[in-house]
Amino acid sequence: MWRNTLIAAGIGALLLVGVVVTTETPTPDTTAVPTEEHAPKEISSPTPAQLDTYAFVADATGTVELLMLQKRDEGLLTYVSRTYPTLGSFVESIQGHKNEGGSYWMLYINDSFSSVGMSQATVIPGDRIEWRYE
Repeated sequence: MWRNTLIAAGIGALLLVGVVVTTETPTPDTTAVPTEEHAPKEISSPTPAQLDTYAFVADATGTVELLMLQKRDEGLLTYVSRTYPTLGSFVESIQGHKNEGGSYWMLYINDSFSSVGMSQATVIPGDRIEWRYE
């Protein structure tokens, strides 16, 4: 009998604890700071392998080369170009993505292929300058 009373008391205690544990719900903390995985993520620049277009809108009158130099000096663009005495300057890489494998950086102004290179192509404010890797 004494044993049955102890077993019943033990089962009763377990049920009581079980009820307390299952009915207890945490109160949400409304002052919590978001963790990194929930915080807004900054959009990063594409890697060279992802980059197949680089575009910007002209904010001044001048050659595309002059505006590219301004972007570079402002830290917004990295590129390598080569100047040929009779032909002018040609882009060899943009943001580390080099001309290779038969693909090259091609200049478009206002969605039209440029018939001249960046050292001869002139733009005015509002013109869209786009380099396409083709």
